[in-house]
Amino acid sequence: MRGRDEDTGEFLSPSRSQQRREALEVLELAEKLAALTPTQLAKLPIPDDLLPHLEQTRKITAHIARKRQLAL
Repeated sequence: MRGRDEDTGEFLSPSRSQQRREALEVLELAEKLAALTPTQLAKLPIPDDLLPHLEQTRKITAHIARKRQLAL
């Protein structure tokens, strides 16, 4: 449950729908990053620990396995 602040009446955390929208946005970004070439990725300020995951995702061709890798 989200709960409300007793003083202001505002919700303490985002709604479940908002959390889903944010998760879908992250997956969409991951798909776009995985579609980039290594040269294009080198131009972006991406953390070094993320690059091996993107490289591994590019190698996966099975739909469900690729989706699971993107969610990591």
